[in-house]
Amino acid sequence: MNRKCFFIAIIIFHFGISLSGQTGRTGGISFDFVDQEIREVLYAFSSYSGISIIGDDTVTGRSSFQYNGPSFEQAFDSFLLANRLFADKTEDVWIVSRIKINIKEDNSIILDSLDATVSQLIDRLTRTTSTTIIQDILPSTRLSLHLETVNPQEAVELIMKAFPDYIVLSTENYIHIKREQSDSFSTIGRISTGFINISEMDGHFEVEIENARLNDVLDR
Repeated sequence: MNRKCFFIAIIIFHFGISLSGQTGRTGGISFDFVDQEIREVLYAFSSYSGISIIGDDTVTGRSSFQYNGPSFEQAFDSFLLANRLFADKTEDVWIVSRIKINIKEDNSIILDSLDATVSQLIDRLTRTTSTTIIQDILPSTRLSLHLETVNPQEAVELIMKAFPDYIVLSTENYIHIKREQSDSFSTIGRISTGFINISEMDGHFEVEIENARLNDVLDR
């Protein structure tokens, strides 16, 4: 058994992944992953290809994937497409993520997200644009979106547009995502996880709660 075949056998044993490469005139290659952690699949791709392939903090979940075709890069790109992922490829490393941000020559921003959380989007925007963004506790909702914006402030405003409880404030030095505080004794609203209605009259309180989270109830 040559070194390459032995190394592939180690991958199969460790991850439970069926992965085989065919050499010869056709140059064909095949991969078969069954209910594997996406990060483990990326590790197997990296080990097979000799390319440093890293998943960032947005990459989670499991995947099943089968490929038979002419090239490794086509297999890898097909895996990304099937699992709603992007890859930033350089000569030294391929970074896999659910977020892709491009800065154009006029400094405008193109932002794409596939099931990334609001916090992950804001953090990536901060790092990519070198903009200071201060944030209150953000919703845990995952967003899929495509934005083409003029500047980081507009990008933040568009991201937070789906959350009416938040406002975006800006100064010369930073952007602040702030959660507005409602009147704790006279508030009614439907939140993502349920219904909360708290009212007060002559010192008596009436509370209606339906399928709401405890933390949201206590906040109200």
